[in-house]
Amino acid sequence: MVYILKLKIVLLALCLVNLVGVAALLLVRNFPFTLESKPDQTLELPGKHGDVEEAEFVLPPRPAHAQTGESLDGDDNAREISQLRSLTFDIAEETVRKLKNDPAALSLLGKLHLRNSNPDTARSLWDRALKIDANAPAPYLDYGNLELNLGNLPEAASYFRQALKLNPELLEAYEPLAEVLVTQSKFDDATNHLREWIKREPRMLKAHIQLGKCMHELGRHDEAVASYRAALDINPSSRESAMGLMATYRAKGDRVNAAEAAELFAKLDASDPRVLAERNVVDRDRVKMRDLLSFTVRTAANLLAQSNDIPAAIRQLELAMPYLYDAPEARSQLANLYASNGRFDKSIKLLREPCEKDPDDADAWMSLALFCMKLRQLDAADDALRQVIRLQPNDDYAYRLQAQTQIAQARNLPGAVASAQRAVEISPVAGNLYLLGTAYYHVRDYSSAKESLQKAIALEPDNTEFRRALAEIP
Repeated sequence: MVYILKLKIVLLALCLVNLVGVAALLLVRNFPFTLESKPDQTLELPGKHGDVEEAEFVLPPRPAHAQTGESLDGDDNAREISQLRSLTFDIAEETVRKLKNDPAALSLLGKLHLRNSNPDTARSLWDRALKIDANAPAPYLDYGNLELNLGNLPEAASYFRQALKLNPELLEAYEPLAEVLVTQSKFDDATNHLREWIKREPRMLKAHIQLGKCMHELGRHDEAVASYRAALDINPSSRESAMGLMATYRAKGDRVNAAEAAELFAKLDASDPRVLAERNVVDRDRVKMRDLLSFTVRTAANLLAQSNDIPAAIRQLELAMPYLYDAPEARSQLANLYASNGRFDKSIKLLREPCEKDPDDADAWMSLALFCMKLRQLDAADDALRQVIRLQPNDDYAYRLQAQTQIAQARNLPGAVASAQRAVEISPVAGNLYLLGTAYYHVRDYSSAKESLQKAIALEPDNTEFRRALAEIP
């Protein structure tokens, strides 16, 4: 049973790896200026990798409002926004100084200039990135977002497709491409890309919500319901998911479930700081600047870490963290960097802070659990997962993880069976059935193990791992 014994806990680290997430789309939205489309303008890709000499490049000047962190009018809110903007540029520019010929670093700085009303400077940075490496995916993503905001949907889609062709793991390209396709009423095509996104990032809330919208438009209401419920499993407080669920049930003519969904929507807490921020322009701008800072520092730290400059990556994140009140991705990234330097206690302490601050923050407990599993601190992981289950009793993912911690080192095999059974009750997908079969195998209930694996194979007939596991059961 070699293949069953080797549970893929390593996959869990994916939730902690810093996916430079969907925030890339945010950077080029709601520009405070108007751009005119130039239909005849094409992107030239001259030169090959290495054609750009370092001596040619000088950092472009910042826009005037990003020169310092001070606000001239003395307003505290404006001053804070100005400081956030200045710090964001500091981080991006320092990254470019260290990585002068890294297309992704240049692309990141270009995003900031575009977001701050400097489209020409942004284009020059992206052009330089493509001169260094015409196969760098990041500039294509940036040009795609630019064309999207200009309303040039076919051009935007072409850029997004090229970015994904060069790097199918460029997660932040999936959302805008799906948005373009939905706007063009190409729901089948959008669905394919959304499924690819979910395959790579199973707990991405926006992907499930967008897939639900596509299924609704295609008249595939049962699949729409499943997508919206998957979104609510990820975030039970998602108002958009509840609204979509309610609309889908109404479209189906299911008045009972529509009423239940409407009741759920009405009960959702509207006191979320981000919801309240939408009611106040200043607060909204502050939230946007924090999001921009979070995206920038996570991207910069990731690039520096890839270049093996871990100390610089840690410094960048430590510099930004005091300004990021709610940034679990940045916190997880910093924890991983601490761990890579052997500073495990500091990593755990960092991830425990939000749990202690808000014991009802399920996402914070999940991040802690995943990190403890990565470090093989299974007791601590199990404790954190119990908190997740307390807060989200219908989260099959939490039960699945709990079963894995219980199977590991034969810590609690009967408990593993119970946890896996609960995961299957909530969501009878192939992965959960496979895990249940694994749990049964470890308690020597071979007939139940075979039954669970056969059900998993029925759902995924081409899964060779499932078949090998079944073949090895006595």
